[in-house]
Amino acid sequence: MSDPLFRQYVQNNGLTWALQAFLGATYQDNPQVYQDASPIYHYSDVPSFFIYGLQDNLVPYRQGVAMFDTLSAHGIDADTTIFSNAGHSIYGPNNVNLDQVITESTAWIDQYLN
Repeated sequence: MSDPLFRQYVQNNGLTWALQAFLGATYQDNPQVYQDASPIYHYSDVPSFFIYGLQDNLVPYRQGVAMFDTLSAHGIDADTTIFSNAGHSIYGPNNVNLDQVITESTAWIDQYLN
């Protein structure tokens, strides 16, 4: 949550009040509490799979890339797929990505939960 891109998305979507209420401070007043709440700085060794739409105007895809990079740098299994034709709905126009989403998600679940 100390990611400036994320804070900008929060501000653009009128959610700054929610973060302030949850964390008990503004970012300007206490940036450390925002860093403490961020999974980028407090990750676990749980294998993770991220799927994003490049055109997502709600959740910046770069957050998933940053988390993937953090986990990978620490030897934690992670994978990511980014669809250039999708927004927050990763399925894309006319569900063109649906089969790939199902295939990749199923493979990930089979690998780590079976």
